[in-house]
Amino acid sequence: MSPVFLKEAIRDRMRKGKKPKAIIPVHLYGMSAKMDEILEISKLYEIPVLEDAAEALGSMYKGVHCGTFSEIAASLLPSFADQVQLPDEQCGCRNRAGTNAGIVG
Repeated sequence: MSPVFLKEAIRDRMRKGKKPKAIIPVHLYGMSAKMDEILEISKLYEIPVLEDAAEALGSMYKGVHCGTFSEIAASLLPSFADQVQLPDEQCGCRNRAGTNAGIVG
């Protein structure tokens, strides 16, 4: 996700009266998103960040594991369960694991 284009896209939507509900950076193939810039933009426009860390198991950004920067993060562990990480004050726990390995229905 390009922080430059992200900022441009947010401004465009806001000009049209439609503020985005969330910013969803994707950490992919072991490469992390530019979280410093993305979090700065998130604070500037007061838009929450939901990290997609499904393809970033073990990946790090500046020495910190991907999926731990934002208020909410989601990951999928193959053959196990999907995980949604939430801050303690919102759900009383740091991790909520699903039981259907990402299968809905």
